[in-house]
Amino acid sequence: MVYVYVRVSTKQQQEQGYSLEEQERMGIAFAESNGEPFKLYRDVDSGSKSTRKGWQSLLAELQTATDKDTIWFGSQSRLSRDAETFQHFRKLCQSKGIRLFEKRQNRYIDFSVKGDRILGGIQSVLDEEERSELIERVREGQSASWKRGNRIHANVYGYGATSYDPNTGNRQWVVNEEEAEVVRLVYDLYSNKRLSILQICHTLNKRGYRARGNRLWTTNVKRILQKPIYCGLTWNEKKELIPSNLYKPIISRELFEEALQDTNQGKTFMPREGSLHT
Repeated sequence: MVYVYVRVSTKQQQEQGYSLEEQERMGIAFAESNGEPFKLYRDVDSGSKSTRKGWQSLLAELQTATDKDTIWFGSQSRLSRDAETFQHFRKLCQSKGIRLFEKRQNRYIDFSVKGDRILGGIQSVLDEEERSELIERVREGQSASWKRGNRIHANVYGYGATSYDPNTGNRQWVVNEEEAEVVRLVYDLYSNKRLSILQICHTLNKRGYRARGNRLWTTNVKRILQKPIYCGLTWNEKKELIPSNLYKPIISRELFEEALQDTNQGKTFMPREGSLHT
């Protein structure tokens, strides 16, 4: 029996030439060339131990495997990305006498052989270390970018993103004037007309304004009153407000700070006489 295990960790990897379909084709061809039946196990996920259903099914199946069986896989990094999981897998294969065939190196791996056992352990540790270093580099880059005011706030009402610039690989966030009109109106109704959040929603809906997706305004108005982006500010990694290099202000900083202070204190404004605009 040949156990064919195939995995891609992200959609991006699948699009980069090492797709599940290609791995399956190679694994099945290996089994057929050896005149062996096969069982196929597949995973499309992040590589987390708890979510890899195909991997867990393979481990369960190996409990009844014999020394005549083989596990086929594309590369060792497809099996496990941490040392603890890999060592459990290695011991299981070793106790059953199961051989592995790694397509990328085009060779058999036999954990009963000391050299393969050591190399397998080293590779699993290197995979784990490489992943940890990559995560740390991403975090450092993100922190440095945020310090410069380049924090990106996805899908912020009032702004739209331009297409990617092929020269820089970046996008620009520009003011959506139709939505910006609603943002300014929200601040005017709250700070100048002293309407409550529910009264603002009522006013917007009566005037025909709609949130994205043609939805009625609800208490999501409060998020507009608490987003520093609207006055050209953003948060850095320390949760401090700093100028944003990506978003142009729609309202004044003074107007935002007044609204933020009031909403954080839980103030609910009652309308002045005759001030409920519809």
